[in-house]
Amino acid sequence: MKISDILNETVSFATEIQHLKLRANIVADLCEKLGTYPLIYRAFNARGPKSPIIKVINDSAAKYVAKGGASGKMTEIFKKLNIQNPVFCTMEIPTTIFEFHGRARIFIPPANYKVFWSPVVIDLGGNHCSGEYAEKYGMVQTGKGSYELTYDRRVGVELSHTYKEGLPKKYVENELIFDCEEYYLIDIGDFILRFAGKKAKDLIYYPERKIPGFDQTMPSIFEHLRQELFQKTFKNYQSLAWYIRKPMMYYLTQLELKVR
Repeated sequence: MKISDILNETVSFATEIQHLKLRANIVADLCEKLGTYPLIYRAFNARGPKSPIIKVINDSAAKYVAKGGASGKMTEIFKKLNIQNPVFCTMEIPTTIFEFHGRARIFIPPANYKVFWSPVVIDLGGNHCSGEYAEKYGMVQTGKGSYELTYDRRVGVELSHTYKEGLPKKYVENELIFDCEEYYLIDIGDFILRFAGKKAKDLIYYPERKIPGFDQTMPSIFEHLRQELFQKTFKNYQSLAWYIRKPMMYYLTQLELKVR
């Protein structure tokens, strides 16, 4: 197996205005299909030109493998549930625009997808479970953000029976595993600062931080997200579709007129 088969996501960037407008309409349609469902998020590091909406091709010859590879327990879960192109997501609103796994983005699934989640698995990669499974396999938080790693395939076999297919009926802290060959991601920071309108810019702030060795503070260089205000502004996928079709399309049209 080649390393390119493990790192199996190809990114398509929309840099031309017409291409971006076409992509925005496709994403708005997909958002409207999800309706009033809460937003889902995925941190992602895309190397390439700046683009508010990227398309990720997740199909690969290496089936049952997540981006970056998979541990024994992950592989067993993917096989038991027949998840061929896994994509890990969360319903937790990001606190910052830059996260551990990349920039914070809104996840837009395609029209056809499968999704699974487990009431006991909070973070499969981080070995974070709840209830009896946490004690049984030592999959509990052991320190400041560190977890005792468990790669035993038998863990995956047993945990696979706890998974349910379909979106949760309401918000859960547990991660979601989508199975789809492609999907879209909206860069939260870029979308808010450039395309969501003047009022939306208040969702981004730069907290003060202490300068080491001095009794002074300075604004952080990293953008942070006002989570409560963000949730009130982008209540669900339906409201996100409105921001794409109205403010974003308006700004793109203005940009188009300037370059003519």
